[in-house]
Amino acid sequence: MRGWLREQKAAYLHLTDPAAAQHALAGAADDNQFVLHAVNGAAPARVKAAAVQARAAAEFLAAEYTDGVSLRLGVQALLGEVVWGEEERSDDAERAWQRLGLHLGFVSTRPEKQYGTGPDNLAAVGAAGGNRARAAEESRDAVPDGARQ
Repeated sequence: MRGWLREQKAAYLHLTDPAAAQHALAGAADDNQFVLHAVNGAAPARVKAAAVQARAAAEFLAAEYTDGVSLRLGVQALLGEVVWGEEERSDDAERAWQRLGLHLGFVSTRPEKQYGTGPDNLAAVGAAGGNRARAAEESRDAVPDGARQ
């Protein structure tokens, strides 16, 4: 019974604090294996990134999220915004793509939205003096046939 009550608490808590709700669900699962389980995953492998990019990503993530659970929930919500092939959701997808670039430590912009010209998204991906960029077009016509559902 205690696990079920803790699961109910997590459901209400999720409306105001999704990260705290995940912690509450973890405790509920300890009491009752049949309740919903908290979002968790394997620890990521360590990789080395360019110092400037890594610093930019770390600063953005530290300002945006308070802990690992809120980071995971935030990224899942962000990826949920990227919906291919639905014109009415294209602005959401473009905004999510830009934020994904910021999460990764890139300088990420939306030239078409900001200036009325250029690609939907543009991310500077090279080292500080590298002047390398990647452009992304999120329009329905730019979606590969195999990616549509």
